[in-house]
Amino acid sequence: MDYPIYTPVTLWQDFDYSSPLNVTVIKEYAENGITYKEVYFSGRNIEGRNPRIYGVTAKKEGYDNLPFMFIINDFSMSVDKTLLNYFAKAGFYAFMVDIGGENNNKDLKYTIYPEAVSYANYPKRQPKTARQDNPSIM
Repeated sequence: MDYPIYTPVTLWQDFDYSSPLNVTVIKEYAENGITYKEVYFSGRNIEGRNPRIYGVTAKKEGYDNLPFMFIINDFSMSVDKTLLNYFAKAGFYAFMVDIGGENNNKDLKYTIYPEAVSYANYPKRQPKTARQDNPSIM
């Protein structure tokens, strides 16, 4: 089966900005002065279906109007709460999404891709963090 190779231009050329995000908040909680929010939201329409993108936000408790940081992790990793925590403590409203999709770890939440882009699922992911791979970043 042939899979298309996308460039930034071809990936976004038909993007419909009017599509609703349909945000679903799964869980909101605070730990050690950081407020987290786990969400699913709709991605772009692909052959009549929308991916449900999983993401987590993090910010210092009680703070608003913070600079925003959007983080895209390595596709082989799940959302890295340690990295989110680092940037939240640094004063950012941090948001990280999962791009690896369905996986073999039943404990990880993930982005749900429609069948048309099922090739985006990376099943061999581990619940590791960027810090475990490279301790010098913290």
